Amino acid sequence: MAGVYGRLERRGLRIEAQGVQHCMDTLACYGSNGSEVYCEDHVVIGVVADWHRKENVGHRVVREERAALRIAGDIRLDNRDELFEKLKNMGLRQDSCDGEYVLVAYQRWGKRCPKYLLGDFAFVIWNASKSELFCARDALGIRPLYYFEDFQRFVCASSIRAIFATGGVPHSIDEMRIADYLAVNFEDQERTFFKHVRRLPGGHSLTVCNERTTLDCYFKFEFGPELRLRNSAEYAEAFRELFVDAVRTRMEGCSQVGLLLSGGLDSSSVAGVLHSLGFDKERPISTFSAEFPGFPEAHEREWMDAILEIGNFDPSFVRVDQKSPLAEIEEDYRVHEEPFYAPNLRIDTMLLRVAKQKGISVLIDGIDGDTTVGHGWEFLAELARIGKWRALYRQLRELENRSNRSLLWLLRNKVLLPNLQEFRSKRLHVPSILNEGFSRKINYLDRMREQQKLQFYQRFLSYRMLHFRGLCSGLLSAAFQVEVRQAAHHGIVRRHPYFDKRLVEFCLSLPSEQRMQGIDRMIQRRALQGLIPYSIQFRIGKGDWSRAFEHHLWHSDRYLMDQMLQKFDVISKYVDRRTLDVAYQACKNGCGTRDHFRNMWVCLTLFIWIDRKNASRHSV
Repeated sequence: MAGVYGRLERRGLRIEAQGVQHCMDTLACYGSNGSEVYCEDHVVIGVVADWHRKENVGHRVVREERAALRIAGDIRLDNRDELFEKLKNMGLRQDSCDGEYVLVAYQRWGKRCPKYLLGDFAFVIWNASKSELFCARDALGIRPLYYFEDFQRFVCASSIRAIFATGGVPHSIDEMRIADYLAVNFEDQERTFFKHVRRLPGGHSLTVCNERTTLDCYFKFEFGPELRLRNSAEYAEAFRELFVDAVRTRMEGCSQVGLLLSGGLDSSSVAGVLHSLGFDKERPISTFSAEFPGFPEAHEREWMDAILEIGNFDPSFVRVDQKSPLAEIEEDYRVHEEPFYAPNLRIDTMLLRVAKQKGISVLIDGIDGDTTVGHGWEFLAELARIGKWRALYRQLRELENRSNRSLLWLLRNKVLLPNLQEFRSKRLHVPSILNEGFSRKINYLDRMREQQKLQFYQRFLSYRMLHFRGLCSGLLSAAFQVEVRQAAHHGIVRRHPYFDKRLVEFCLSLPSEQRMQGIDRMIQRRALQGLIPYSIQFRIGKGDWSRAFEHHLWHSDRYLMDQMLQKFDVISKYVDRRTLDVAYQACKNGCGTRDHFRNMWVCLTLFIWIDRKNASRHSV
């Protein structure tokens, strides 16, 4: 984990060291050992990290004197062996740090170098011979990188706060981003809540010189043909090989490692692989689990205990069902510079605190494994649409036998309703939570039409297309942005085996029937045979945290809702009051739907952010 900063003064203005240190200080959450900076008249690059930790030893400003190159980066590579074979003739040592690997890759391939890198990274390179900066972000957008530019300067950093600390950067709000947030629309992966600050999207790079800035896409997932193997066993073996390697590479170079463990298939699979690879032989692996004794539908202790019995684990159970989602909202906004769509952030924070107390520096988790692998439920609706009734009947019958759901319930909820929802989703309309005058002013309906054109034109999408669209969604990048910063605030870095690029590409190529075979996610269940207990391997469903969130949002944070309604003028420009009142009354009457609570959440977090921003401006 490291914080990165880069700056180029385009008019040759000399950069003062004192101002640079102020910018680096804003990145202090990424490391307590100070910063390392390279400064040369009108350019600076720097990095902040905890260098006493084994996994951070390479997070320094690395230089290549002969080629006049410098790099500062937050980098973790998964394909060092492959890169070494390609680059060893250029003087690269096998034990070189990740930054040196990237710098030599840049020497060989220039701005095409990110396409050869596997792992999580955000870096900036200064090429003195060309007088240009080169910035890149990993393919899936796990490590953050923001930037600002005008005719005078270019600035990039791991946080928005560091960019503002540079000075001369307007704080104007981006109203289109506000509309997207209220509409829960994350398709735009460049905008931030500040009009003049942009995110570098995952899979992209920037080349910056005095005259211009060039944005290039070096990677995007492609919707290609299905992978065809001989039988289901071969698919399962291929998945297992990729998944095991994804877990193994994320354990390399770790000093104090822990595992976020629920009783679900995703994190349990990670635990099973860690045990099979022998990472628990010398000392136990610390696990951290959320408990909901007051909410049975979210409580998973039975399955947690089952996976803990297979290996040498040191479990920590954290009761999280007594804390409201916004209990520490002031602290949250000191960490996060923008409104965050993260209803479970409080749970993450409680787990991170316990992990920090135990000296953990790296947390492995199974977040969104179901997004990468895909459940396959939508395949049932697809079978109905294409008229494969016998295949659909067989699937529903087997599901009925495996679950406590009747065939009629499955037919209604997994076949008919998904097809109806997919049909309705093609009928564009501006979300009712948006103020009508505001949405017209910014032409939000036109924005939605443009975004739809970038997706698919078909009225009904195949399951593989739906899966592809989900993995390309900006929601994942937005979630990583929140969790990376939250973990860094506690001195921890999180690593995600399910978001290994090779594993994602493999899952995107799978035929739909490899997921749904009388039970969802069948390929993963087969692949984990012998690594996890049978009770988890073929468990249907997982803990549902939503009721705990809804209960505490209403009963514990209602005073904030009342405050928002009393000071509605703070957000009246953006929010439709009638829709908000309907959501409030539905929650009050105990009949609030997920849509009602979602509207309350986005309006409340937006209100607190703007109100806090206004108060800060007036106090200056």
